Amino acid sequence: VALPLRVWLRSPGGETLRAGTIRKLDRQGAGEVFAEFRRDLTTFTSVSVIDAEGRVVLVGELPRPTA
Repeated sequence: VALPLRVWLRSPGGETLRAGTIRKLDRQGAGEVFAEFRRDLTTFTSVSVIDAEGRVVLVGELPRPTA
């Protein structure tokens, strides 16, 4: 995995939002990103992590919001 890792949120309609960058991993290979947004994120249904060479290293589904 080539650092940094870029974290993207994606909607079913193709909209993307960059959620942040992971610049380092711990000894177990884990990293984290934290971001605050001033918009509604409920349309985003998946997250993708892309490494510095453009490879997809993780894709996951986001939980649907509950009322």
